[in-house]
Amino acid sequence: MTIKAEIQKELKSFSPDMLEKIFQFLELIKKKSKSRRKDQIMMFAGSLAFEDAQEVKLCIEKEFNSIEGEW
Repeated sequence: MTIKAEIQKELKSFSPDMLEKIFQFLELIKKKSKSRRKDQIMMFAGSLAFEDAQEVKLCIEKEFNSIEGEW
């Protein structure tokens, strides 16, 4: 049995009040996780010169604005 299946099985036995508390806890975890990822990315803000950033942006636009092959 997968972890997801085990959790789903366990959740069936909880009261609505307990499910509400679990939901609030999960929302808190998601919020903290998003905040942490943003902080990890933002630590690099300003570390690339403007001209270099523009060059990277142009390369990305050039390479990813066309799709090759079948979709």
